[in-house]
Amino acid sequence: MNLEAIASDYKVIADWKESMKSREGSVVVGLIVTMVLLSALAAAMLAQTSTGSIGLVNENSSTRAYYMAESGFRYASAKLDHSGHSALNSLHDHGSFSLGDHGSFTLEFKTYVFDITGGDGTTELAAKVPFGDAPTLPAAAGLGKSFYAKIGDGAVEAFDTISVDAPPNEDIVRFTKTIGTWSAPTGERASLVVKSNGDAVSEGGDFNLKAESPADAFPPYNGYVVADGKTYSYKRRETDKLVGIFIVDDTVWQTPSLNDGDDIALQGLTELHSSGSYGVGDMETSREIVYHIPLSTAEKTEFVERDWGNVGDTSNLPHWEDSSLGSHEVQMIGGDSALRVTGTGAAGSDSGSLISFDW
Repeated sequence: MNLEAIASDYKVIADWKESMKSREGSVVVGLIVTMVLLSALAAAMLAQTSTGSIGLVNENSSTRAYYMAESGFRYASAKLDHSGHSALNSLHDHGSFSLGDHGSFTLEFKTYVFDITGGDGTTELAAKVPFGDAPTLPAAAGLGKSFYAKIGDGAVEAFDTISVDAPPNEDIVRFTKTIGTWSAPTGERASLVVKSNGDAVSEGGDFNLKAESPADAFPPYNGYVVADGKTYSYKRRETDKLVGIFIVDDTVWQTPSLNDGDDIALQGLTELHSSGSYGVGDMETSREIVYHIPLSTAEKTEFVERDWGNVGDTSNLPHWEDSSLGSHEVQMIGGDSALRVTGTGAAGSDSGSLISFDW
């Protein structure tokens, strides 16, 4: 027997066994690594799936909250149309309006209407907004600049600073002069005013203002103003101009005739802050929408026309403006006087007639 051959074979067998042991360890380590990777991937997939589900729920809740805020606006609008301004304080002070499982909304009004409560003959004029709270107003006009206010149907007066009282009196506004005193009887209404620089304005154009008369105290959007005896709307205000001018009280554009320094007076407006909520606890979502709503400066009233003037008369209609489109005259109908359309005019691609009641 060849002992060297036997020894060589034994060494080969030993080396093979050692090799197999090493491979078995590698396989086990490989299996462990694979299991760890699969566990991590599973955890990541779970996290991604969970995040996706929560994101979808939040998006749906946000949409529902937005609809709740819109519902608040519609509710307030219906109240305003039906009951006038008197109903709005109760809405402002009500707190949350709950629709059960469908969500809730709250309403807050910030109003650009200032009824004078005191300060005649002094440097500080106090005014109260008739419903809701005062809007956010700039503190000072700035160096070399002035704010302006029209007192009732009377004079326009310059002033320098505006302040709003601290809670719970956020409905009190104070207008302060550094030079002179106010002539503003209690009970009158103060309307904010800016001064035109005299530039001509076309439909959709801008009211450009004097540099010393900033519009920063005006509502940022959708305000109504009176200029040259007619009512116009603007889309937004900037410091030196009112942008996007259209006529309100007629369908046909009428260019205002404005000189340098002429008044442009703000009409009543309220900012309606409608906040909608949906869900409860940690899953509650809220959205706020701000609406800028022009207001009539007077409550609703009824007038019965009894004085039509003379039959066939086109010039003596005591309670009516001149025809702004077409022509009109008084006609006898069934033994009573009535207003008759006697002519039409072009209104774009159509024709029509228009006469305004003189309140």
